Amino acid sequence: MTWLDNNPRVVDLPEVVGQTDKAPPARPGRSRRLGIVTVVAVAMAAGLIGWTATGWIKSPADVLAESRPPPPALLTEKVQKRKLRQSIATRGTVAPEDGQDVGAVPTSDPRVAVSVFTKVPVGRGSTATTGRMVFEVSGRPTFVMAGRVPAYRALRRGDRGSDVAQLQGGLVALGFTVRDQQGFLGSSTVAAVKGFYGRAGYQPLHDGRRAALVVPFGEVAFVRSLPATVRRVTARVGDEASGTAISLAMGRPLVIARVAPGDAALIDIGDRAEVALGGHRPLLGVVERITRRAPPTVEGGPQQEGNRYAMVRLQSALPTAALGRDVRVSLITRSTRGAVLVVPAAAVQSSADGGEYVTVTDETGSPRTVTVETGMQSEGWVEISGVGVAPDDLVVTGTAGTL
Repeated sequence: MTWLDNNPRVVDLPEVVGQTDKAPPARPGRSRRLGIVTVVAVAMAAGLIGWTATGWIKSPADVLAESRPPPPALLTEKVQKRKLRQSIATRGTVAPEDGQDVGAVPTSDPRVAVSVFTKVPVGRGSTATTGRMVFEVSGRPTFVMAGRVPAYRALRRGDRGSDVAQLQGGLVALGFTVRDQQGFLGSSTVAAVKGFYGRAGYQPLHDGRRAALVVPFGEVAFVRSLPATVRRVTARVGDEASGTAISLAMGRPLVIARVAPGDAALIDIGDRAEVALGGHRPLLGVVERITRRAPPTVEGGPQQEGNRYAMVRLQSALPTAALGRDVRVSLITRSTRGAVLVVPAAAVQSSADGGEYVTVTDETGSPRTVTVETGMQSEGWVEISGVGVAPDDLVVTGTAGTL
């Protein structure tokens, strides 16, 4: 007898263990359903892969078609009707029409040891009028009066000359009576001088001679035109009185435009001009004359060799505060008589027979050729005339979408 015969429970153990390790038999219905689901999933995955692949894979014909550029688009511009002009753009300086310096002369008062400026009542922009005291030297005044002949001597009773006549003219303008012969310094002129000095708060000087010293040299300065504007003051109280004390600007302000040598031949006297003063509307003017050198009234202007200077007189007066300002100037050398048809220069094409034409398109984009004659050209626009083109028509200026 073996050990297994004596232990029947142990003999049954392998069978029990083996039975528990085996999977239960599958049910036929469930297996069929699982197979169908698997087939459907594989089919869907294959379809998705195929659909995706068709988006990635392109035929050579498709690639060639997609690489072709799009058809060119026409660039157009409207036909305009306006005035054309040709102009020269430059810079200019606002300057007085005329100018004159008034110098200080040491006083002739024998009591004065040193001649210095003791009063300077005017400043830049002040108006100098007949009889105004513009500065004082060691307590003695300097007045301004109108006259073409500059002061060159002291004036005494009995003197004759054009300077005496200018003095008399100034006194009469101030309301004093002068009965002497014009140009002769007689008793009524002496009385008028005393009254003029007294009104200003001064007394005339006398030299102790038989002929009284009526007007010392340097106490009346004759300037070419009054009223005038003070454009520069050199004198300062306490400084030695010598040289130029003040500079006067006379007449209406001009604009002195600087012109390059190559442009000077294009400008004629009488040409119109426009002057831009900052935010103001352009001021209109006319070229009055052309010179080779800038006038002495222009301060700080470049004096380049070969340059020309166009004097522009404005139709409206400029304020004296504008003197010395740098401004933009347009010198109009040529313009159309009125409004004309104009198109961009790029719209005008040349034909084989030497003529010129433009291509006009309608709202549908259909082009038609119109023969034109061209005129003045300025700032990229060309004057045209021809049958079949009107304002607001669209003309072809080029194409877009091409390399």
